[in-house]
Parts: sequence; structure tokens; C-alpha cells
Amino acid sequence: MQSVFRFLLAGLICAVLFVSSAIPAIAANQSSRLSQGEAQMDQTFSRIEKTLQSPPKSLEEVTQRSNQGLNEVQGSADANKMESSNQKGPAIQQELEKTLEQVIK
Repeated sequence: MQSVFRFLLAGLICAVLFVSSAIPAIAANQSSRLSQGEAQMDQTFSRIEKTLQSPPKSLEEVTQRSNQGLNEVQGSADANKMESSNQKGPAIQQELEKTLEQVIK
């Protein structure tokens, strides 16, 4: 009985090792997600090159362009994927202060 248990346990361990080593290979074959992000990076990279090759801009130009999106270079790329800082609830600083007060007391 004990040898059967050991045999099943060894088989289970081998199966887990095989599946865990195959998962990265499966993930690497899904290149569709990678190519979508690559197109956005190409656009951002071209804007970076244009910014580096142009002469320094005035403060008004930089402010105007940065108000169009996240920053001057990215524009509004991936703005919908970013987490909003306008979350409801207590600020982190307030939570830390409360926690520190509890620890000190």
C-alpha cells in the first residue's frame, strides 16, 4: 500500500513539473498581445525622437502639449489603462498617520 502511494505521489510530482515547465512556452506563442503593444511603443518612440531632434521649447509650448495627455511625449497613450488618483476613500498619508498613532499608543 505504501509503495502504491509513493508511486502515485511521484507521478503527481512529475506531472506538476511537466505542466509548470510547459506554461512559459505556451505564453511565448501568444504574440498577438505583444504586437499590439509594439505598435504603441513605435508611436511613442517616434515622438521621443522628434522631441530629441528639435530645439528646446519654451515653457508655454511644453505646458500646452503636456496638457493634451499624460505628458509631452506620451500624449494620451494608454491613459485608460492607468489607475486614477481620484479614488474615493482615505488618503494613504491619513491611513499611515492612523496606523502610526495606534502603534505609538
